[in-house]
Amino acid sequence: MVEDMSIKALLLALMLLQAPAAPSVTVEPLSGPAVTGTLVALDGQQAVVESDGRSQAFPLRDLQSVVMGRGPAGGAAPGSASVQLVDGSRVVASSYTVRNGTATMRVCDRGVETETRNVQWVRFKPASAAIDPQWQEIVTSKNAGDVLVFRPSDTSLDQLEGLLHDVDTEVVEFELDQQRIPVKRAKLEGIIYFAPDKGELPAPIGTVHDVAGSSWKVKSIQLQDDALRLVTVGGTSCVLPVSAVARLDFSSGNVTYLSDLDFELVECTPFIESRIPHQRILQLYGPRRNVSFRGTKLAVGEGNDLRQYDRGLAIHSRSLLVFRLTEDYRRFSAVAGVDGQLRGWGSLELVIFGDDTELFRKTLSGNDPPVPVDLDLTGVRRLKILVDFGRTSDVADQLNLCDARIIK
Repeated sequence: MVEDMSIKALLLALMLLQAPAAPSVTVEPLSGPAVTGTLVALDGQQAVVESDGRSQAFPLRDLQSVVMGRGPAGGAAPGSASVQLVDGSRVVASSYTVRNGTATMRVCDRGVETETRNVQWVRFKPASAAIDPQWQEIVTSKNAGDVLVFRPSDTSLDQLEGLLHDVDTEVVEFELDQQRIPVKRAKLEGIIYFAPDKGELPAPIGTVHDVAGSSWKVKSIQLQDDALRLVTVGGTSCVLPVSAVARLDFSSGNVTYLSDLDFELVECTPFIESRIPHQRILQLYGPRRNVSFRGTKLAVGEGNDLRQYDRGLAIHSRSLLVFRLTEDYRRFSAVAGVDGQLRGWGSLELVIFGDDTELFRKTLSGNDPPVPVDLDLTGVRRLKILVDFGRTSDVADQLNLCDARIIK
């Protein structure tokens, strides 16, 4: 009896050792602080994360991203093929073959199959600054058939139109004038499949980025044990081990950065009245997109708390910016502060309006910490941002409105 109990305990211990550990993730909501924990569930509706002993459910529509705990994608390995699917997914495959109209790709040591009608093009050689513009011109051209693309020299491409058949690791079978010709892959830049217009595909719920550098536009996603099962909007199915997933991006369609929007109105008023033409004033004091007034990254805070941002607006006092919102947005989110490189200088007032209603007002100086902004935009059709003079002149009155985005 004692011996049976010992065997059962040993088997249980072995099972626990073999059970896949829940992946460590950082969940980044569209608004609010990030949450780090273990991902215990994921489907097309929500992600469930266990953190500090409790579970939190995040609807996907409220998420910016889920970052897996293994760092960024490593990029394409030597010899990889870049495969563009018709739904916009870009797959980095260590191998690509075709037999009887079915393409087989090797992705993160897993086989992925899809019909060639789901493939837009395949590029066998790595990107090249000298060749890329020609490649883009060819793949975006309208063709009446399939296309072989050759690289006769290091600086030029050539193409031939016909019909693609089977593809193996050495040869592409190509039909030209009703004659099948085996073409060596080593001579090819890539292949392009003829794709008749199928109409508009549904919007993806998100994009899955794997560690090889692929980006999958998905319509469904499911976490099962140690694997992520996904289906792209074009119908290609793939099973990725969790260890091969770098990031899940759910912001597409839900988030618009102010730096990507056109201004409906920009007014700049210098502290000292001037006869300088308005266009010249805009050149000197007009808002900057995604960079500071010195052309560096947007930054707020100081010392060890200095944070830099890739997206946002740099705005000088006194400036009024108006954005017309053509869709329904729920929230406006940003981090506001005087440029972090001007600590101790500057004094300004930030006022934000939804239509004609004041939503936010804050006086900021170069000695103040950055301020989070999170505002309700329900029903708002015009977002107005005023950066006004503060207690002093306009010297160093440079506001960085970092990560400024509107959220559906």
